[in-house]
Amino acid sequence: MTSKKSFKPDRDLADLTGKVVFVTGSNRGIGLQTVKHLARKGATVYLGSRSEEAGKAAVSQLEKEGIPKGRVIYAWCDFSTTGKAKETGEKLLGQIDRLDIYVLNGAMYVVGFLDSCEAIEDPLLPDLLTANHFGNLRLLQILLPLIEETSDKYGEARIVTVSSMAHTLSRAKDPDIQFKTPDDFRQDYGPGGGFRGAFAYYAVSKLCQQMTHTVLHKRNKHPNLIFISVDPGMVNTFSNTFLITRILSPIINLFFDSPEVGAYNTLFAAASPKVKEKRDKYDGKFLTPVGKLTPVGANVTLEKAEEMLETSQAFLEKEDMFPLLPRGGKEGAASSSS
Repeated sequence: MTSKKSFKPDRDLADLTGKVVFVTGSNRGIGLQTVKHLARKGATVYLGSRSEEAGKAAVSQLEKEGIPKGRVIYAWCDFSTTGKAKETGEKLLGQIDRLDIYVLNGAMYVVGFLDSCEAIEDPLLPDLLTANHFGNLRLLQILLPLIEETSDKYGEARIVTVSSMAHTLSRAKDPDIQFKTPDDFRQDYGPGGGFRGAFAYYAVSKLCQQMTHTVLHKRNKHPNLIFISVDPGMVNTFSNTFLITRILSPIINLFFDSPEVGAYNTLFAAASPKVKEKRDKYDGKFLTPVGKLTPVGANVTLEKAEEMLETSQAFLEKEDMFPLLPRGGKEGAASSSS
């Protein structure tokens, strides 16, 4: 484990010259800081962003900060639906012939999500689970063969899932939660809506991501492919969202890390030489900042995780099973993402 104060990306990350990296949801916040530091270490980094304007602006910003032109490349990235996630992956595969590090950073967050909901009972709530779990899973399915090939050909590849301690909270900690059938995914995880309802869906989505990480690591047959999931910690990525949070930002910053510091744990998992040197220690594990081995939630058992992934794959094989609405929910809910 390395403390946040002692971790220095310029010193503690490996040379990444020649490596190709893809970071989803990286036009701002933790993702942008992850891109910046990996590019500084020599990698060619594809900056994933749903908005072309925001993505290209982020690339320009990094170039102004000294990143060499062409080191960071904008890549359209939208996983708000499984169809768009598939298109995202296929477009990226048309641009690259290797993928050494894949950082699943992008997610639909609670604050940004609520900002797009019209009412606390808004039927868009299940879209948060659709994007964070099913969209990310579909994109990973598309890219996984190239990542496996890269690990075999070049001696190492890493998949880093930016998870959250939220997978141990709210509905995600319910000991009776299960994903044995499609209807299990159609539970109303956030009755009443509002922040608590959105957070409940967010927590379940992070549980599913953590379960996916667990199963894929268990199934992995490629000795040079490393899986790590991370919690970035308490990070201030929200103070510019509302007037009140902007006013209170000096106080908020006393208790929350900046996005740059919030990226440290992801960076450790993605590029620290310690991970390769002590693979048995870190491969398949869940890390809290920075590089601290941490037990996963009680619901992340291999049995439950296998069931969840099998049911999820059934969804992905039948696109007409979406949108993912709770039983009795309103039909025709529109997609939304932050």
